[in-house]
Amino acid sequence: MTVLVLPASSGVSPRYFTYLTAAMAVLALVYVLYLAARWTGYWNGDMEWADEPGSRTVFVGGQAFEVPVNMIRAPAQRLGVKQTGEHLSALHLGVIWPTMSGFKKDKADQFAAFGEGSNVVLLDIARNARGETMRDRLDPVYRRLARGKEGAGPAGLRVLTLSSPIGARDQIVYEPGSETGFIARCRQSLSDTIAICTAQRELSGELLLTYRFEEAHLANWGRLERRAVELVRALEIRKK
Repeated sequence: MTVLVLPASSGVSPRYFTYLTAAMAVLALVYVLYLAARWTGYWNGDMEWADEPGSRTVFVGGQAFEVPVNMIRAPAQRLGVKQTGEHLSALHLGVIWPTMSGFKKDKADQFAAFGEGSNVVLLDIARNARGETMRDRLDPVYRRLARGKEGAGPAGLRVLTLSSPIGARDQIVYEPGSETGFIARCRQSLSDTIAICTAQRELSGELLLTYRFEEAHLANWGRLERRAVELVRALEIRKK
């Protein structure tokens, strides 16, 4: 006959279980807020927004920028940088196309994550340490990796396909007839429905602008690049 007995006490004070329950409740609340942020558009993957007034003065390389806070998509840069004078290796911005304006609460639904018909354009301004752009790699790299002949792309662009016919789509789209013209790399994984394009443009002062957008915006590639460069120049603080 087996004698059943109650388990021995752990010796842990009951108040610790209260603390544990409270901690679990806090974690649950944080998770709910996280889901709400994603649903409302305040947080979408690598895009996290804040509708805050004011601006920050930062330096990238030797260039100073006066940046509205609601354009700074990286939380660490938005919250961590000083009010003025911070030196950054790269400045991470996010705006809405075609107005190129920063995040606003009343337009949160427009800042949808990539893959959902988003009009968001993500911009990174950094020092061009290697001294080259995607355009410089067109002939020595991309043409050698291309599969088959190049084809016609949207709005007068040409297309080089780098991927296999059965794999994820990886293409180079570029403006023909110009050594410094538009170029972007558009990739679409097997699990995604929309390709995301990454384009680059050299800026003055050895800076490089890299910007990302959904493939559908290639139809306006000339205007998109022009507006992106104009935005960066508008943020620059001119030396007197």
